Amino acid sequence: MANFAQRTKAYPDARLFEIVREAEKYAPEAVVAATAEIERRGLNDDDFAPQKVSRPFSKVGKMVTGLARPATTKKPDDVIDWADNPVQETETGRPYFQWLLLVSAAMVLIAIYSQYDYIKFHFSGQSRGVDATLIVSLLSTVLQLAVLAALWLGKRIGYQFTAGIAAYTIASFIGATIYSFRMLSEQGFSLRDIVVGSLQVESFLLLCLAIASIWLLQRNELRSKFGVSQQGLTVALAVGAGIAFIIYVGVFAVI
Repeated sequence: MANFAQRTKAYPDARLFEIVREAEKYAPEAVVAATAEIERRGLNDDDFAPQKVSRPFSKVGKMVTGLARPATTKKPDDVIDWADNPVQETETGRPYFQWLLLVSAAMVLIAIYSQYDYIKFHFSGQSRGVDATLIVSLLSTVLQLAVLAALWLGKRIGYQFTAGIAAYTIASFIGATIYSFRMLSEQGFSLRDIVVGSLQVESFLLLCLAIASIWLLQRNELRSKFGVSQQGLTVALAVGAGIAFIIYVGVFAVI
């Protein structure tokens, strides 16, 4: 008993309370000695509530959920840090990132130039007043400028976001051009008209994708503030983009 009393004097407060609370795990002499030491120190059980033990996530769980970073100085691509610019770190060793960004931005710039060329021709006096074609051209120019802004913002957000937008731009533009060529070449449209038309529609789709991506990146904040579920937000964005695209294509159909 004296041996237990001597040992408990060196125990921290938390250890003493642990012995008392889980008395069935320890020898009766140890429990008596711990109780006596608690009384000698004048400790109060209410002042030392049991601490909740937080079990760490597994390494795989941490990587998947993004709740923690691996024990390296380099951040993983799927962890988005708004306080700094992770692109500077993730670009290293990935030269195709800049090429994706440049090609997608070049496509949008071509569409903007084509709109500028038509608007300049329209106001040169060789065309009629304001018509649906002019409205669509002005709208397309605004949308394409917004796409460039989304690409710039995506570059500041992170590698995966921007590379996804750029790859989507290139792939779907090629697909839209092939489809349009098969449909419109028989109607006498030139290849330039087909490419420009594909870029116009592509710019609008890309803008919808960029806005949806930025919103989805903030879904945790939306869910905590407004109680919006991830599935509901995704469906709402998809429906909104679809309706907007139908309206946009409808304007072309009336021209």
